[in-house]
Amino acid sequence: MKNFDFCVVGNLFVDRVQIVNKFISGASNASISVRDSLGGTYNTAKNLCELDNTTKIFLSTVIGNDKQGLYALEVLDQSKHDRKGFDYHARYDGDKTTAALIICETEKKIRSSIVDWGACKTSDKFSLPESKWYHFMYLDTIHGITEEIFKKVPKGSIISADFCLSSHTVEEKRRIMKMMKYVDYAILSEDSANSITDQTLEVYSAMELGERVKKAAIVHSPKGSFVSSQGHDFICSSEYINDTKLDVLGAGDAFAASFMYNTSKNPDSLQDNVKSAHAFATNYIQGDR
Repeated sequence: MKNFDFCVVGNLFVDRVQIVNKFISGASNASISVRDSLGGTYNTAKNLCELDNTTKIFLSTVIGNDKQGLYALEVLDQSKHDRKGFDYHARYDGDKTTAALIICETEKKIRSSIVDWGACKTSDKFSLPESKWYHFMYLDTIHGITEEIFKKVPKGSIISADFCLSSHTVEEKRRIMKMMKYVDYAILSEDSANSITDQTLEVYSAMELGERVKKAAIVHSPKGSFVSSQGHDFICSSEYINDTKLDVLGAGDAFAASFMYNTSKNPDSLQDNVKSAHAFATNYIQGDR
């Protein structure tokens, strides 16, 4: 019997989030609010906990020996105390924890970030306890995750992966494509998908990736997703909110968490699971944070 329902692996971000109505390059932009938070693996794990508080979730990450790392440990320890099914392993590997300055424009509903990559980018020291589902977050930024690590995943467990970069080198594209054969579900934004496949339309990106993964490739945008699954392709529209200013940070993490949870329960209802993921992400960005 596997110990955890989900193991979320990869980059943990310590975010300084600045909310602005509109960001103008070269100008002094007024801040609406500012907050510090954990992002990346933590955000997805937290959403999984909130979807079902009986779910057993393990977060596996690498941090640096710095003040950001100490802050991350404080938040993780508190979450372990507050959430019954949550556990984690954050290994020290290097002097720096991944940190980001994030600017969220509520008017355009977009975010920009400046990332100071830390230990996670090159480390291979991730703990992988027995789990039913392994989700590798931002696979294009954790170069220590290799085919050999994927091969260690227990037989019968599901592997999913998502990506965060909007441009990739030729070497990065080659590495990602080689690993796709181990991935059951690939979850990508349209920018990431188009970059990895050298396509200009997400429809063709999804189709190419769908041929490489075991089960399905989901290429999502605020207005919907194109899904390619074992030769069957379909579009799922989402409720795009056009007349409201919103902080969209974390929408992709919420989407992934919902898709993973519902697909683990109903693996044959792919289209419904993608629709539910869009609805969950929409509710997430409309909520208080």
